[in-house]
Amino acid sequence: MPSTVYKGDLSEISFGHESGMKLNHAFIGSDATLVKFTAKASSSWDSDETSIIQFSGGTANTPCNAGILEYPVGMLVGAKLCFHGLTVTSVNRFHTDDNASNGSIFTIVKHAVVGSGANPVVYKTQLTIHPRLKTKHTSDCPSSTNEIIEILPYTVPSMDVEMAYNATANASAERVLTDQFVGIMNVIALPETKVDLKRFHVVGLGRDVAIQVPVDSLM
Repeated sequence: MPSTVYKGDLSEISFGHESGMKLNHAFIGSDATLVKFTAKASSSWDSDETSIIQFSGGTANTPCNAGILEYPVGMLVGAKLCFHGLTVTSVNRFHTDDNASNGSIFTIVKHAVVGSGANPVVYKTQLTIHPRLKTKHTSDCPSSTNEIIEILPYTVPSMDVEMAYNATANASAERVLTDQFVGIMNVIALPETKVDLKRFHVVGLGRDVAIQVPVDSLM
């Protein structure tokens, strides 16, 4: 992609489509692989300005594969996120952050994959969101039936469910379904064309040439 873009160059750029993603609790998989999104426990809720959402479950060729959300690491930073259908089942639920009842929308400020355990290490996607969830979680709070997490389409490229994350960079195949994703159009500053018209009249041929200039252009 060129570093400088002019008005006449727009036809040379391939813009990717923006696509959101809704992930329902347990939308696919057996009991052992049910997809869940979990609000992680916070020990310093009073001072924290962010909350962490972690994914688990899912199978290959779906939006969530073994806890890995199928977006390249870091791709979702700046995207918006919201929740739907959050239910009240205990004091530790995060139903107060439901979009329909409270209009809550969060910004993803960190998109990472973290590992835990050993032999083998289990990797899962974690999204850090701002502002923090309204409910303090003294323990991890997993999603439950009919609850949905939605990543809004603004600035988000189309997901490639066949991408493959690997902790070793050269074995990873992280990608999205677009070639040159710019996202929002206003990231390109297109210069305005300035036209300066001169009214000159050339008289004569060869060496004997005179240029007549209107009087107002000399003032």
